[in-house]
Amino acid sequence: MNLDKLLSDDDKNSPWPGQRKKFFRIIIGLIIILVTISTAALFFMAMRNKNQQLEETNRNAQEKAAAIAKLMQIQNEAEKLKQELQQTKKIKILQKNKKSTPTYKNVQNISNHIVSYDPGTGFTVLKKEDEDVYIPTGSVFQARLITPIKTSMEKTFVMAETLNEFRMDLKRKIPKNSRLIGRSHLNPILKGVIVEFDTLVLPSGEETTVNGLALSRNALPEIDGLYFSDSLQTYGTALAFGFLSGFSAAARDRELTTLGSQPEVSLNNQILSGLSTASFQIAEEMLRDIRNHAVEYVIVPAGEYIFVALTQRYIVSQGDKTHD
Repeated sequence: MNLDKLLSDDDKNSPWPGQRKKFFRIIIGLIIILVTISTAALFFMAMRNKNQQLEETNRNAQEKAAAIAKLMQIQNEAEKLKQELQQTKKIKILQKNKKSTPTYKNVQNISNHIVSYDPGTGFTVLKKEDEDVYIPTGSVFQARLITPIKTSMEKTFVMAETLNEFRMDLKRKIPKNSRLIGRSHLNPILKGVIVEFDTLVLPSGEETTVNGLALSRNALPEIDGLYFSDSLQTYGTALAFGFLSGFSAAARDRELTTLGSQPEVSLNNQILSGLSTASFQIAEEMLRDIRNHAVEYVIVPAGEYIFVALTQRYIVSQGDKTHD
């Protein structure tokens, strides 16, 4: 019986319905077997992963235990080393004490004994060296002139006052209203005033030593002021004598000769010639004196604001030493 006949057979007594049921049962059985095998495979894979995780956990635990054991070993070795150091220190102390133990020497009189004892460092006076507290070189603070400055080539007295407290920390400071005392002189080239301070008087009245230089508002190492000079007046006098010399030479009587215009020989011309020569010599001498003895000075009014730069470190603790 072929397959087409089986499919087209409609007879109820045909064996195909029974075979069809058997076929479906076989398919269902195969499906169940496949599902069972898949479930078993998944179970075994899960068990395998679990075993791997357990092995990794055990390995990590073993590594941690080994690390802890190593740390404990290192700690024990450190304790032993510490004990050895303490023991060595005790031995050194005992040896030192043995050296400093009193020794007795018998003399002729048995009742008298000479005791020799080395106190070591037991009676040493401990002193703490005081470190100088200072403000470093180059520190700049503001001040104001109390006295006006009229300076020439010679040095003149100058006094200034700090406007605010200059503080670097709790110890290093310059109090407000401290007095700066110094000297000033004229810079003949730059026409400015150079002021150098050498004394700082604290508000408490303590006098300290300081090395400072006054700076202008533009941070220049000099103070600008009103510049005065008498050279113009002296130059004017010299020029007047020079003009008189030229005027005398031009006022002489002249006559025309074959050699040109020549001064006449007369008493008037001789007087004018002498005046011209004398005036020229006087003018020349005055110009020479001007170059050597010209009076120049600069005036800086009181109340001018300046800056003070320290050219050397200022020892703050010197005030305490002076007070002590």
